[in-house]
Amino acid sequence: MKYPLAPGGDMSRLEVEKKLLEIIGPHERIIRLKGLSDDGIYLERAINGTLADYLLESDNLPPSTLQRVSWWKQLSKDGTVLLDGLSGEPSRLYCPRADPFDADIKTDLFALGCTIYMILMGHPVFPDIIDGEDGWYEEVRERFGKQHFPRDLHACSHITLKCWMKEYQSAEELVQDLELIEKGIRAGANERNTE
Repeated sequence: MKYPLAPGGDMSRLEVEKKLLEIIGPHERIIRLKGLSDDGIYLERAINGTLADYLLESDNLPPSTLQRVSWWKQLSKDGTVLLDGLSGEPSRLYCPRADPFDADIKTDLFALGCTIYMILMGHPVFPDIIDGEDGWYEEVRERFGKQHFPRDLHACSHITLKCWMKEYQSAEELVQDLELIEKGIRAGANERNTE
């Protein structure tokens, strides 16, 4: 069971998580939703590990770029964002700012850029920094603070950089860029299939 920090506490984030899991649907690497109660949400045991584990395991057949691109798109049919999962980014996704509790759409999109990067590259930003080593947290924050962003090329390189540079004004702008990339990937796949 996943529950609020305090018994009887705010369930809104868990309710959003429940809705997201319902939208995503079943996948062998995504924990299945078992139900919701007044105390929290019931999830299946994560016997296959996490998505990050899957992407980092070298003996797995990597998911296609199209599959990876589709994992972070959760919208209605008319393109509007349905669910706000609120902010709460860990250090590998943390957008530098004076007040760590002052989150907004740009800090959320910064974190999304890091997530997109990890999904497409198969490793987190700054893979040379090892979690848990002395000063690792500070090193990640310092690189982000100095705008020393990863420059690896992948299908969504310009999207991740725009996220990190806080150039998106809304999630809708990011989705428009993402849809162009999806169309390009599909067109390229169709072209290869007709050859």
